[in-house]
Amino acid sequence: MLALLLLIQDPLGVVVQGKGSPAAVVPHIETTVQIDGKLVEPAWSHAVRLTGFWQYQPVDGRPAEEETEVLAWYSADAIHFGIIAHDRHPSAIRATVADRDNIDSDDHVVIDLDTFHDHRRAFFFGVNPLGVQSDGVRSEGAGQVSSLIPGSVAQNPDFTWESKGRITNRGYEVEIRIPFRSLRYPGGGPQSWGFNVTRVVKRTG
Repeated sequence: MLALLLLIQDPLGVVVQGKGSPAAVVPHIETTVQIDGKLVEPAWSHAVRLTGFWQYQPVDGRPAEEETEVLAWYSADAIHFGIIAHDRHPSAIRATVADRDNIDSDDHVVIDLDTFHDHRRAFFFGVNPLGVQSDGVRSEGAGQVSSLIPGSVAQNPDFTWESKGRITNRGYEVEIRIPFRSLRYPGGGPQSWGFNVTRVVKRTG
């Protein structure tokens, strides 16, 4: 799990990060890539790379047992994420061609985007190692469902986005493209979004 402030910087704007909040500036790269689960295009080598995840189950606060790298960049019409999920036992990865919104029994990664950075609502996008999708909205309310947003989960919205994944000899990789038109966010200028990534390894809990 990693929670931080994700800064999407307008090429003509300047983002100044306040004290006390970890942050990552997402680079603007004007190109297109094929969403095929292979992070080989030049854009991925210029993406911001997020590491240093920690465990919250079964024991909170320990360094994650399996290394995860999250890459991010954006173009004029979409934000892109690449997931490199290292696994010491790739043959034990749980992945099925599941129905949409039905990946809880598989290994999976969930990206939360609090696009207004107000801790009231977050869009979430989940993928299993084959790129099968789960998505919806977390809203404030009773209960704790995310380190970003305490509240309830609605999986009714089916956003339009692309994902593809593949199992490799070192774990799995997933490539994600989320069009900006599928999100709501403040208009104009640089964007400051709350951001969280959760990886679930089913065999260890």
